[in-house]
Amino acid sequence: MTFLAAAVAALLSTAPPAPAAAQASEPVVIYDEALSLNALERVVKVGGRRYAIVYQDDCDKAAKSTGTIDIAALARYVAERPSGFPSEWAVLDYEVPFDDWIREGPGSAHWKTATDSMVAAIERMKVLFPGIKWTYYGVPRLEFYMDGKTWISASDAAKKAEIERQFRCYEPIIAKCDWLAPSVYMVVGDRSDGGRAGDLQRRETRAWTRAAVESAVEFGKRVGRPIPVVPFVSPVYQPGGGARNQGFIPPAMIDECTIRPIIEAGGSGVCIWSAGSYMVSRATAPATAGEAPEADLGLILRNWSEDLHMPESALRSPDGIAELRRRFADATADLAEQFAKAWATRRPAAPAPPKSDKPEPPQPAQPATPAAH
Repeated sequence: MTFLAAAVAALLSTAPPAPAAAQASEPVVIYDEALSLNALERVVKVGGRRYAIVYQDDCDKAAKSTGTIDIAALARYVAERPSGFPSEWAVLDYEVPFDDWIREGPGSAHWKTATDSMVAAIERMKVLFPGIKWTYYGVPRLEFYMDGKTWISASDAAKKAEIERQFRCYEPIIAKCDWLAPSVYMVVGDRSDGGRAGDLQRRETRAWTRAAVESAVEFGKRVGRPIPVVPFVSPVYQPGGGARNQGFIPPAMIDECTIRPIIEAGGSGVCIWSAGSYMVSRATAPATAGEAPEADLGLILRNWSEDLHMPESALRSPDGIAELRRRFADATADLAEQFAKAWATRRPAAPAPPKSDKPEPPQPAQPATPAAH
């Protein structure tokens, strides 16, 4: 382990907020979809822009078994997609089996296959679409759980080792990305208390979020250039840690556990992913005859029923679906506005206004400064 990595890891939980001068003057606020005109107007008002995201299943289903990106198929899909590029920000989302293979680390044949392919793919995208800023979803990573312990409960040595391991695993890919997009979705919760994070879970999430972003910022420096870190965030809980899957996260918790740690860690903005249109369509679709419903859909509907105070049966009606879409739209806009407001409060004071051409009134004489002895 390098001395630099050890020093950085030791400071992750205790370092003061990054100086404002180390971050851009304006935040990056990008989103996947707005879902309503009102939400779009609100997001655009705070500088929000829509990003493009390419999912591996959209153009390269074979990659799940080969661990190799079909670069020709990817390039063709991106070139021909009707939506084009709504802004200069774009994401490649290749997770299976890439995450697991990369986790094996240098020296593994799987690791070399996955990293070589991902490097070649992003290089090709940058050649074909030079005006676009490219990245991969979830790069770099930082494990929330290590040997059964949460990040905040792990020893300093375990944290240092995890940070260094992630850098070794992702260094070739990080070096090719125009921006870094670690995922800091909120996944931790406890169904026994309704799935709403308690004090300990909030502290754990806050510490891990800050560590994930701060290590990504440092990784950019370690590959020779500062790289903007714009983490993936969501206004709803994601599965994986016992939280209320797709339940809407209270704004105060988003501010405490997501927004503030990102800014304190030196992040450059937020990449909002709600996938609201997909999730609403999937969860409210009529059941297919002869097929058992997916296990998580009932839980998602129960969570939405609690949040919207509507019976589950009503959520499947046209009015219920419209209300769900509106709620996702508002949640995206709320998150964008929250981040912009928090960013504004961390910025340095505005420069003094220019002096007036009018002569200033005479000032009373000041006593001379005593000479030094």
